[in-house]
Amino acid sequence: MRVPAGPVTLQADRDIDLVKCGMRPQFVASSDLYGCPIAWMQNKDLALSNRNLVLVVDDDSSTLKGLKRLLREYGYDSKLFQSARAFQNHSDFEQAICIVLDVHLNGDSGIDLRHQLNQAGISLPVIYITANDNHATRMAAMESGCIAYLTKPFSAKSLIEPIKRAAAGLA
Repeated sequence: MRVPAGPVTLQADRDIDLVKCGMRPQFVASSDLYGCPIAWMQNKDLALSNRNLVLVVDDDSSTLKGLKRLLREYGYDSKLFQSARAFQNHSDFEQAICIVLDVHLNGDSGIDLRHQLNQAGISLPVIYITANDNHATRMAAMESGCIAYLTKPFSAKSLIEPIKRAAAGLA
């Protein structure tokens, strides 16, 4: 289910099992995602952004599944790619907030992939993740213009904070 593009009618008295979702909103959007309310708004005049998608590129299927679950928990949709090649075949970047990109992708470089995106005119914010951190890689990632560089394992907060900045247009 996609997030509505325009204003959402809010119902404060809607009968939803909020305990199951683990959230306590002041207002709840009339649509829901995965059985839980999709918008937790304190100001009922706010409209939902139609940009809610995080693109994730990692060659490890466990990492992809975990990130999908984490992003869903924080209200983000995700599109998963298990290789640089699969990602290179993707062409719809309009709804994406950012890209979570593994540095090492089975012989391909996430940093090189970032440069290819820039050359193609795709300037989405990038959050690099890696299990093999070293100074040279970190410097190359920073020079490529990433908004965050995370070493696996990383906390949910360290990933969600830069995504929130990207969604707010602050990245």
